[in-house]
Amino acid sequence: MRDGSGRVQACQMRLPLATKKGLRYLWLSSSDLPHGTGSGSLLHFKFRLADLPRDARIVIVEGVLKADVLYAIRPELYIVATPCETADHRALVELTHGRHVLTAFDQDFYENEAVCFHLASLIARRLRREKTIATTRIASWDARIKGIDDAAARNLPIISISVQRWLDRLRPGFRRIAMARMSEIAEVSWNTRNR
Repeated sequence: MRDGSGRVQACQMRLPLATKKGLRYLWLSSSDLPHGTGSGSLLHFKFRLADLPRDARIVIVEGVLKADVLYAIRPELYIVATPCETADHRALVELTHGRHVLTAFDQDFYENEAVCFHLASLIARRLRREKTIATTRIASWDARIKGIDDAAARNLPIISISVQRWLDRLRPGFRRIAMARMSEIAEVSWNTRNR
């Protein structure tokens, strides 16, 4: 993982097979040793903060490897990655303050309540900080393809949709989860007519 200056700040390893607990990725860490340290929940930058144009749109990806693959295919993008969708969103919200954002979480938010919940959390935190939802967009592609890296590698169309359109596309149960989470965090009443 690289920070906004291009320096290595953490190291993640991809295992050839999933562990008994289903883990596929491990962090280089000494947290299980006396006086050891963990890897933290850092952001992975595919651009240097000093080179970020003021009007640039930041693409938020879940997963370091996805960010690296997407950048290899689309190097013109300003990509930042979280280690996973459950990562602390505070750093993302501060990084993207006053900027346009395209969230590119895996398309399994249509089937996975946890991913839907965490995407709604990020949207709500941005709404609370920005006082508008207009600067937050959702990347969308063929829902049968999970990650944006795979969609880009297959040269599939990737479009930008509004938060409202994203909510409208969710199944009723998932929409309730997303709207409840957004209302809870953003501290505003959110319904399907709210823009």
